[in-house]
Amino acid sequence: MNERSRHRVLLIRAWDHQTTGASCCGRLDGGGEFGDAADFAPTRADMTTMGVVYRSLKASLAAEVDVQVVDPRNTTWLVPTLVRDAWRAEHQAGHVWKTVRRGTDPGAVVVDGRVVANGLRTDAETVTQIVRSALAAA
Repeated sequence: MNERSRHRVLLIRAWDHQTTGASCCGRLDGGGEFGDAADFAPTRADMTTMGVVYRSLKASLAAEVDVQVVDPRNTTWLVPTLVRDAWRAEHQAGHVWKTVRRGTDPGAVVVDGRVVANGLRTDAETVTQIVRSALAAA
């Protein structure tokens, strides 16, 4: 969380599969040389969906809520952050384990150490309402 934030919302984006020629700085897109297969279309659709969720949350939440989009491959940052936030929220090992297990799923929406929704399976308006409810209960 940044210095001004009281709350943290994490949006775990889809895994961006690495293939030859793709890296963290650039991605392959569209069809391949050997056919018209849109190899990356499902991943792009998931990223677009999470983008809509992100914009909805940023537009409707107060500035003191820290909304972050996280790559699930960044386990060096993600897992300790989930553990820290979950422990702050519940102080129970079972809750912490559940948060780490579910909080690394693509599409997970984590509010202050609690997995509250999956942004890939729920529309942006509903996710925003769920997040607002979770923040109000905190």
